[in-house]
Amino acid sequence: MDIKGSFRLFSIFSLGLLCLIFYFLIYNYFSGLEDSKESTLKKLKAIVCTAAIGIDGNLHNEISMRYGNRNAIQSTMEDSSYYQIHQQIKEVQEVNDLESPIYTMIYDSINSEFQFIVSSSETPYFRHQYKRYPQKLLEDFRTGGILDVYESENGVWLSAFAPITDEQDQVVGLVQVDEDFSSFLATQQKELIINSIISILLIAPFIVFFFLYLKKRVHQEEQFKEKIYLQNNEITRVNDELVLKNQELDKTKNEIEIKNIELDSRVRQRTRELLKLNIELRNLLYRTSHDIMGPLATLQGLCNLGKIEFDNKEFSDFLSRISNTTGDLIIRIKGISKIYDAKNSEVVCKSVAPASLLSQIADSINSDLPEQNINWIIEVPEDLLINTDAELFSLSFHELLYLILKNNLDADYLKIKYSSNDKGLHCFQIEANGHWLDKERKEEFKKLFKSSVNHLEGQGLRLYLAKSAIKKLNGTISLSKDLKNGVLLNIKINTGKE
Repeated sequence: MDIKGSFRLFSIFSLGLLCLIFYFLIYNYFSGLEDSKESTLKKLKAIVCTAAIGIDGNLHNEISMRYGNRNAIQSTMEDSSYYQIHQQIKEVQEVNDLESPIYTMIYDSINSEFQFIVSSSETPYFRHQYKRYPQKLLEDFRTGGILDVYESENGVWLSAFAPITDEQDQVVGLVQVDEDFSSFLATQQKELIINSIISILLIAPFIVFFFLYLKKRVHQEEQFKEKIYLQNNEITRVNDELVLKNQELDKTKNEIEIKNIELDSRVRQRTRELLKLNIELRNLLYRTSHDIMGPLATLQGLCNLGKIEFDNKEFSDFLSRISNTTGDLIIRIKGISKIYDAKNSEVVCKSVAPASLLSQIADSINSDLPEQNINWIIEVPEDLLINTDAELFSLSFHELLYLILKNNLDADYLKIKYSSNDKGLHCFQIEANGHWLDKERKEEFKKLFKSSVNHLEGQGLRLYLAKSAIKKLNGTISLSKDLKNGVLLNIKINTGKE
């Protein structure tokens, strides 16, 4: 191949390299923007749920009923009830370093509009109309939710909202937390510009150097061809063959690139579909479990009321069975919700004292199973600290220890031993005395442990929850092979030092 052909190939390669660099820059820009948006929505959801729990629904309802006119409250200290809620949400705003005020709203069904009530801002906008509110606010008024990127009269926002309830558990308003989406766009655009400049500065000297080098070689070749004119025909024939082969190679390369692009497009499309389906399934599980809890609690309350109202033993027994079954369903649904939370929550590692957490778990289980009168022996150093997630640690150990004692009814003590190595592996050995009720029940517990299916009166859900939590802590659970007297489990948690 002659120098001019090399120059053309180099130009094509340089252009392709620049296109590839800018492709990845644009891709990282949109990917970072999406990740930042999802992270912010999760943060806003957590903040607004915390704020909603702290607001007294009765007090909020009293304010909205007492003042019916726009700007009836013009100072945060004008009304003590308003000031109390204002201080609560202002503290939430300051703790979470939010730039936009937190505010509460009520829905005026007569005028079909939302009106602002309490704000963390020092300037109240009491009963001002929320003009361009998202329809999702009205649709999810009783359950709360998140608002993806939307535009209002004040700009483009990301938001989350949650219901405010009174002592009768009636929704009396909403609390909403906002984040200005334009700030994310500005940050990502700035990063895109910086990365583009860095990429150009890195590749520009390389391109200029080779451009000058090839230009010089072209000039030298032209001088050389003048001196070897007699060999020009042979050189031309060889160059023609090389150009033809190069064209065939370019054609093959382009065909491969086209196929790769098509395949990459299909893979990305399928990946997006699977991710969307996974998110929809998670949301369906979460919402369904919460939607079912209300009717079940109502049914259980009606059963209890029926037992009081009707003095009929058979009918009361029948209602008791319905109430017990409803209670079992509530426990299982709560278990599903816990699994959802455990699988989707972020692992927040910090220094925790296992001895203290295990003592708290023991107290909780003693209150749940008072008839067993268990003697707890916790052989874990009081001053031991490990770097792990406290909530997942407590959740996994609580479910495992409860399951062991619940299915070993004649146990009177439970011992927890601790050991570790210098690679950051922490081992907890759990042992309990007592005997299993029968051989069949022992074998069923082994099957339950291996598969976490719904055996042993529905307690497979507890073991599945414990396994999921331990797995997120980069740990494992192993079951003793013989199970002769009581249960022997080994739990290993790796703190990531190796």
